Amino acid sequence: MIIEKGRAPSIEPTIEKNPSKDDPKDRPIHIRIFPFRNISPFSEEGVQFQGGPQKRTGYKLALWTWFSASIDTLIMLASSCFFLIAFSWIMQTQFTSFVVEIKNQISMLQMFAMAFLVSFWSYLVFMRVFNSATIGESSCSLRLGQPAERLKMNYILKVILRTTLIMTTGIFPLPLLSLILGRDLAGQFVGLKIYSLK
Repeated sequence: MIIEKGRAPSIEPTIEKNPSKDDPKDRPIHIRIFPFRNISPFSEEGVQFQGGPQKRTGYKLALWTWFSASIDTLIMLASSCFFLIAFSWIMQTQFTSFVVEIKNQISMLQMFAMAFLVSFWSYLVFMRVFNSATIGESSCSLRLGQPAERLKMNYILKVILRTTLIMTTGIFPLPLLSLILGRDLAGQFVGLKIYSLK
């Protein structure tokens, strides 16, 4: 500020220098506490169902459900073959003669069929309760029940009822009938529908 006699004081404008872009000390520091964007749980980028079952419904959803059931059946058949090979190795017998002996004895064949069904039922219930989907359903981007339904106490009971219904009616017939009609029949009966992530 310069004051001269007989004149009003004049204020000299102060010019601030822009910080140099090359100097890292002059750059503004932006601190990000959470490195994620603000994502709404109901948006397509959210952690929920990305729009729910609106994209794959009806025949498409039933077809993918049938594909997932086929994958789970193949997985269980492969594991059963592995355990049969391991059992024949433990018993120190040839695998082919062991299989022929099982075929000839009806009681042993029934025992192995019952063990297969019980292990398949346990696999479906365990995976759906703790992972909300089996390996086949996960590979087809399917989930059993909405996130709010999976937090309820009756979710386990509904999973057991749905799995038992499918196992008693047959592994393929009910998904195939759902494919023909274009809707989740087991989900309508039990009250626990299967949803698509895509």
